[in-house]
Amino acid sequence: MTAASALLGGCITTQTMPDGSTKVRITNDPSVIASSPLGRLLPGSTETSQGVVGADGVVSLIPTKHPLPDRGMLYLNGQFTYTCMTELMYAAKSGANRLRERPDNECRQEYLIRQGELKRAGKPYDTSAPAFGSNTATEAAYWQSLVERNIAALRGANRFAIRFAKIANVSKTGAISVRPGFGEAQTNDYVKMLPVPVEVPVVLDDAAFAYRLSSDPDKRRTGGGDWIACDATWEFLRTVDHNTGYNYGRFEVQFKTVQMGCREARPTTKR
Repeated sequence: MTAASALLGGCITTQTMPDGSTKVRITNDPSVIASSPLGRLLPGSTETSQGVVGADGVVSLIPTKHPLPDRGMLYLNGQFTYTCMTELMYAAKSGANRLRERPDNECRQEYLIRQGELKRAGKPYDTSAPAFGSNTATEAAYWQSLVERNIAALRGANRFAIRFAKIANVSKTGAISVRPGFGEAQTNDYVKMLPVPVEVPVVLDDAAFAYRLSSDPDKRRTGGGDWIACDATWEFLRTVDHNTGYNYGRFEVQFKTVQMGCREARPTTKR
């Protein structure tokens, strides 16, 4: 299993009580995972990929490799591209509870076309999804149901697991820091998923490596470090709409980094 494809196991379910409070149950029972908001989306998903929610209730935003070669990474139980995942996250956390028109159409087409490709390739796929182009009304209804279930699951979550490999920064005093984030993130993304603050201190699991990194005079002078691989937990803070029209970076989902562990990155963990 590669660093990019590892997922947290387990499932979280919620129940609204008469007094308005929410009861949370966490389980690894496959039958419960299959009937959960995210588990229902891909029939047989508990056999083909691990759950997106850990036993501690943290939703995994760690991507899995696309089953077909050279197709990049997929998120939320292998359902969505990075762009579509960020759009779903913003819709869930902003209270919009629906995708904007343009990404809604683009993500729907991507999803349905991908299922057809996986089916033809003999790979696990969403057997409930209608064939793309078969019936517009059926496609729209199925997609709306899929989006609503994902948004509901994300809306109820507060903590998210991420995994990344980046070059660490070394200050003039030898302090090591990094900017947590996603390898797929681009400057022209409409929705940005950002930690606040953007850069956070790093505690490396190898003291010898940390010493070599922080004591290197060239790295102190330039500010550049070596590649490190990190696992972090983000806690949702807020969404921001910069009201700049349909422009890149208009929407933000902001998180606080509440936990992070880093190590020297091996060549296989760099993306």
